[in-house]
Amino acid sequence: MSILVEQSLHKATLKTRKHTFQLMMEEECFDKLHDNIIIMKGAKPNETEIQTAKKLAKTDEYYLVFPNDGQIKEIRSLTRNVSNKRNDIYLIDKKTFKAIAVDIKTCGNPSIETIISHLSEGVNQAPNLILDITGKVSKLKLIKGLRGGWSKRLKFLYLNYHGHWHLLDKAKVFDNNQLNKLL
Repeated sequence: MSILVEQSLHKATLKTRKHTFQLMMEEECFDKLHDNIIIMKGAKPNETEIQTAKKLAKTDEYYLVFPNDGQIKEIRSLTRNVSNKRNDIYLIDKKTFKAIAVDIKTCGNPSIETIISHLSEGVNQAPNLILDITGKVSKLKLIKGLRGGWSKRLKFLYLNYHGHWHLLDKAKVFDNNQLNKLL
């Protein structure tokens, strides 16, 4: 079993998770695009995913790990996930060393409908999403899109809007005061 697989499934102490991550960095084969971006051997991220990962890596809060197909299959098998959907990346929190399955969506022509579509498609691949808004959209249209696309399966959304990253959950998205303060 690969160390990334163990890392993503491990429900252990912080010390153990940190040690497991350090083992992955020492023993697994990968390419390092940036100090915080790790592309496992055999992973095939596209250029858009890499560009979004570079933006999120600048926050210096996560290691961004692109898994290969074998690791995804192992994780699915061990978690009894029979879905054929595949998340793009694992975020490994630098404070807790917990691995979070995430799908990346980039919105270059953001309309309400496009945002809704990206959230709906992405949540079928992972319960957490990264949404990188690269085009211009008003705050009102963004909010309508976020609310329209939010589903019960979506836990967290890492939103890049106007070059700033926001970590959103359902409570923040549907609370006008919190959302207006963030955006």
